[in-house]
Amino acid sequence: MSRVLLVDGYNIINSWPELIALKKENLGAAREKLLEILQEYVPNPWSYIIVVFDAHQVAGGKEAILTHGLLRVAYTGEGQTADAFIERLAADFSGRMPVDVATSDWEEQRSVFMHGAARLSARELAERIRDEKEMLRDSYARIKKDHRRRLLDDLPPEQREALETMRRRKKT
Repeated sequence: MSRVLLVDGYNIINSWPELIALKKENLGAAREKLLEILQEYVPNPWSYIIVVFDAHQVAGGKEAILTHGLLRVAYTGEGQTADAFIERLAADFSGRMPVDVATSDWEEQRSVFMHGAARLSARELAERIRDEKEMLRDSYARIKKDHRRRLLDDLPPEQREALETMRRRKKT
């Protein structure tokens, strides 16, 4: 079943230590790093991820939703907060598919819960991403290990022994 994850972009940036540090140097770089991290996470377990960034203080700013790889990135319009935008999306998706909202803003969590969305704190989202990466890394290590197997490893013992005997005779 399709699921949607709505991410309060600046809330997550202000919650994850590696993004806080990056934001101090360059806010745009912190946004890109967040999108890069989430890009690697799609589609597990969500089919759609929409990252919302406040632009409510940008004079003349227009609401926009852009495609960024497998993600959707939304910028709010002038006078519209990310919280209001996320609440609207949560209400729009509600009933059509399960919705999760990632934010550590308690008021926002309470509000989206009233629209039927599940809540994820910034810490919980980071843990899920870390767990997914570990699972993928373990899976890759198993696949890599399996590829190092020799053809003989999959033969029944009597056939393997017969081939080994032939190989030894050929060397002598």
